[in-house]
Amino acid sequence: MQRTLYGLLLVLACSSAHATLLFRSGGLAYYDTTTNLTWVADANLAKTSGYDADGRMNWTTAVTWTASLNAQNAGRGYAGVNSWRLPKATDTGLPGCETLAFFGTDCGWNVALSASEMGRMFSSTLGNTGFYNALGVPTGVCSPTTPFCLLSTGPFSNLQPDRYWSGTVYALDASIAWEYVFRDGRQQFDDMVVSHYAWAVADGDVVDEDGDGVAFPIDNCTLVANPTQLDADSDGYGNICDADLNNSGTVTTSDFGILRSVLNQSAGASATAAAADLNGSGTVTTADFAILRARLNTAPGPSGRACAGTIPCP
Repeated sequence: MQRTLYGLLLVLACSSAHATLLFRSGGLAYYDTTTNLTWVADANLAKTSGYDADGRMNWTTAVTWTASLNAQNAGRGYAGVNSWRLPKATDTGLPGCETLAFFGTDCGWNVALSASEMGRMFSSTLGNTGFYNALGVPTGVCSPTTPFCLLSTGPFSNLQPDRYWSGTVYALDASIAWEYVFRDGRQQFDDMVVSHYAWAVADGDVVDEDGDGVAFPIDNCTLVANPTQLDADSDGYGNICDADLNNSGTVTTSDFGILRSVLNQSAGASATAAAADLNGSGTVTTADFAILRARLNTAPGPSGRACAGTIPCP
C-alpha cells in the first residue's frame, strides 16, 4: 500500500506533460500509459551499472547491452523484465529519410509521434519542444547550448542531451541505424560504428506489484514477494502462493492433511514435502500451516506464469 501511494504521489507531482508515467519495479522503471511502453528509469544505465565507461556505445554494442539486461537474474531480466530492447523508429513513406528538414514524418525536427518512440517521449510525454518549428524558425524556448532543448526529463535519471541509438536499421544501408537527438528534438541516422547513448524500453506494462524484482508476466506469485521464484511442483505457481497441495484448484482441508503428513520434514525429503514448504525455509513447519490457513478456500496464485485459459490471472 505504501509503495502504491508513493507511485501515485510521484505521478501527481509530475507536470501534466508526463503525468502518464507510472512507478514500476521499485523505481527501476516507469510505464507510459499512453504508449503502453515501459522505460528503464536510468537513461544511462549502461554507464552507472558499469557495463560501459561513459555509456556511449556503437550500435552493435548497444544491442548486445539490452540482451545482457534480459539475461540478468537467471534469465528473469533487469527489474524483473526480460524483454528489453532499443527504442523503435518508424520509416514512413519511401524507404530512408524523407528529408532531413525542419518538418518530416520520419526525419528531422517535428517528426510524427508515431514515427519515433524516443521522439514521442521527448515531446509528448516529457513536454519538450524542439529547437526549430515546422517553418524552420527557432522556437525560442530553448538554447543551442547546454541544457539545449531537453528542459524536462521527468522522473528519469541521467537522460543525456545527446544522441541515442534506435534499434531500427536504416532501410537503404544495413550499416546505418536510426537515432534520436535529445539535444534539440531531432530524428536522423548514423553509421553503426559511431558511439551514442542507449536507453532500454520494453513493450507493455511490466507491473511488479509485490516489489520482489520480478515483474508480470514472469512472476509466479504476483501479489506475494518471492524473489527466489520457488515453485517445487513446477505448476507455474510459486510455493508462497500455492497451498493447493493436491492441485484441485482450491485450497481445502484436504491440503491441511497433506501438509500435516510431512510436518517437520526437510523440503528435500520428498516431492510432497518440497511443495508443502510454502515459505521456502527448507523445512515444513507450523509457519507453513499458517500460510495455508490464510489461503483456505481460495485458488492458488495469482501468477503471471500460470495465467492461461481458466486459470486465475492477476
